Amino acid sequence: MFTGISVNVILDAGHLCHVGFETEHGIVVIPTLYVRDADSLILQGSTGAGMARAVGSGRPLTVEVTHLDGIVAAQSHFHHSINYRSAVIFCTNTEITDVVENFVAWSCWSGTSRLAGETKPRTRSSSRHR
Repeated sequence: MFTGISVNVILDAGHLCHVGFETEHGIVVIPTLYVRDADSLILQGSTGAGMARAVGSGRPLTVEVTHLDGIVAAQSHFHHSINYRSAVIFCTNTEITDVVENFVAWSCWSGTSRLAGETKPRTRSSSRHR
């Protein structure tokens, strides 16, 4: 069993996740970027994209994060292994529509150390995305 602190350590170590949700075509898993803000995960995505449309507010989601720490190669192929850390989060989606909340979400993205040097100034068209 993991504590919230150990899950947060796993979440804070990366930015790539896989989001699972149900559509009329069945269960779909999409890779996307995320950032953690306290007890919330902010997922990157366009409001016009299929994932955002399929997971309207209140719909259930599964978010999975895995970090591969090492590959263990043994002399016997029966003993090969991998070392990894992972977290699976069961949650519901809430679209960010409030202007202030949207600004806070963007601040979380630009405040992450690995992404800070890679961000571009926001334009009017990019402000619709979170």
